[in-house]
This record gives sequence, structure tokens and C-alpha cells, in this order.
Amino acid sequence: MTTTPRRARWSIAAIFFTNGALFGSWAPNVPLVRDRLGLTDGQLSIALLALALGAVVSMPLAGYLDSRFGSGGPAKLSTLLMVLALPLLALAPNLPSLVLVALLFGACNGVGDVSMNAHAVEVERQYGRPIMSGLHATWSIGGFLASSTAGLLLAHVSTLAHFIGVAAVFVVVTVLAWSGLFPGEADRGEAGSHFALPSRSVLVIGLLTMICFLTEGAMLDWNAVFMRQSFATNATMTAAGYAAFAGGMATGRFSGDFIRLRVSAVRIVRWGGLLAAAGLVLATLSSDVYVSIVGFAIAGLGISNLVPLMFTAAGRANVGSAGKGVAAAATCGYCGFLAGPPIIGFLSEHTGLAPAFLLLAGGCAIVATFALAAKPANHLGQD
Repeated sequence: MTTTPRRARWSIAAIFFTNGALFGSWAPNVPLVRDRLGLTDGQLSIALLALALGAVVSMPLAGYLDSRFGSGGPAKLSTLLMVLALPLLALAPNLPSLVLVALLFGACNGVGDVSMNAHAVEVERQYGRPIMSGLHATWSIGGFLASSTAGLLLAHVSTLAHFIGVAAVFVVVTVLAWSGLFPGEADRGEAGSHFALPSRSVLVIGLLTMICFLTEGAMLDWNAVFMRQSFATNATMTAAGYAAFAGGMATGRFSGDFIRLRVSAVRIVRWGGLLAAAGLVLATLSSDVYVSIVGFAIAGLGISNLVPLMFTAAGRANVGSAGKGVAAAATCGYCGFLAGPPIIGFLSEHTGLAPAFLLLAGGCAIVATFALAAKPANHLGQD
């Protein structure tokens, strides 16, 4: 069957959805894994650091594979391996084994994240209009549905049973998506997803992307812990914080491509950063669990389109190709995932999670301050 841009769009959307769902399934289980192994927040941060480190270290490999074979194959294979690795996170009997599995899970995600975004650049080019925000929205809705489902299931099933069920579903989804992606010839040798030292303009974009990724990663890794510590909630309410954040991101990203045609990228980044900062402050300082959940939803809405716009801006900046800019921004961004877990864990050990979350709000305000860096992502004719 011939692969058309429309068919490729649906297939790469399935890959984005699967990736988001895997992390959405993992997030509500973080405190359960911590409690099962009797870990402190500092020890848990080591495992979370290993997950991020695996992603960052694997990105140069992703660049090589994408350049050698095209981005479609690495995107599919890494996603399948990530699905199969998920249950291993629940089987780890101690911290060292959890760290090793987290490294594997993170490495698969690093290859998959770069490859699926590189493939999305090619799909968007052939499709002829913006689709990147919509694809990132698909990632967010995967996280939202998976974390919401986890909140309902974890009151009745174990983490292992939950992960096995998730893996069984997404093995099927991943295999079904395989044939719809473009063949390697579409972007082999020019996908641009291999590692490249960024220019000054892309470096600024990359640093802002790092702040955004740090914030998203902190919500993924620590939101459930924050909800448990702050409100002594049950498993369902513990999952609600991240579900609200992911739902806010999904809402913003599904409308992102439409908004990009009418509002400049600079304005979207400026107001999105400020909205994310305000939502995090509200969620952190509120003494009411429902107000806190609303705050996380606002934060997710504000931050929703920042990473897609940063990727687009980097791809259009003065580098050798669009893919090189995306890869450079992604590499910088994942340094946020790399630095985030130990920073949040350290602050949690000494001051609690609330000051750490307020620090994230300050980071979002910094992104808003330097929103002009996103100007390359403006639609033609926008100021």
C-alpha cells in the first residue's frame, strides 16, 4: 500500500500517542514504585535521573540511525522496545535494578523522541501545512487518557498488572502504525536528526526548550508525589494532578496549529509562559486539592505549545537543515530532563516540593521574557 502524507500523519500520530501513553501510565505509579522499594525522594531521583540520562545519551545514536536508515524505522523499533520495557519497571526488586531498567526505558525514549519528531518534520513538509502542535497534542492526550485510566485501575490492580495490560495494548498499536510511515528513502541522509553543535540562535532556543522540558518532566515525575504529600489523597486523586496537567496540554496543542495561523509564535510563547507560571503558583500555594488540580490544568494549557514552537523555530533558524535544528533543540531540551530529577529531589529533601514547583514557575516566566527567540516559528507575514 502506498504511503500518502495523510496516512503517514495518522501513523506518526499513533507513535506520538503511544509515547505519551507510556509516560502517562508511568507517572501515577512513581510513588507506588517508591513505596514498594522503600526509597527516599533522593533515592527515587537517582532512578529518574537514569531515565533522563538514558534519553540524552541515546540521542546521538538516534541521529546516526535516522541519517543511515531514515527516521521511520528507528521511530517504530524504539517505540516497540519502550513498550516492552515498561513492565520491567514494576519487576525491579531494588534501586540498582530500577536504575538499569530506567536507563533502558530512557534510551528507547531518546531514540524514539528524536526520530518521531524528525519524521514529523518530513510529514509536515509533505502535508503542506502546520501539524506539529497537533502531533504533540496527540502525545498529551495519550498521557491524559493513560494517567486517568491508571487512576481508576490502581485502586484494584497492581503496578505490574497495570503495566502488562498497557504493554499488550500498545504492542498492537505500534505494529499497526508501522506500514503507514514513510520509507527510509523519504528522509535518509537528510533527516537532520543527528547531533549538531547549535548556532547561537538555536542555543538560545535550546535553553528555553530545556526549561520547558524540565517543567514538563517535573510534572511527570513529581506531580503524583506532590499530590500525595500535600493532600494525603488516594490513588485516584493522586493521579488527577498530572491528568489535569496533561489534559491542559492536550487542549492547548489541539488548537495550536489553528492559533499559529492567526497569532504570532512570539505572542503565543510570551502569554503561554506567563499562564504556565501563574498556574503553577496557584497549584502549589493552594490548600484545596481541587483548586490545585485546576492550577495544574492552567499550567498545562500555558506550556502546551511552547515545545512545538521551539522545535519549529529551531528548525527554521540558521542551521544546515530543519532536522538539525530540531535535534539540537531536543538535545538541549532533554538536558532539562537530565537536570530536573536531581534538582527537584534535592530541593524536596531539604525544603519540600512546593519551593521546587515555585522555581519551575520562575523558569516559565523566563521563557516568557525571552519569547522573541521563537520569532523564526512565526507564520509568513506575522511580526
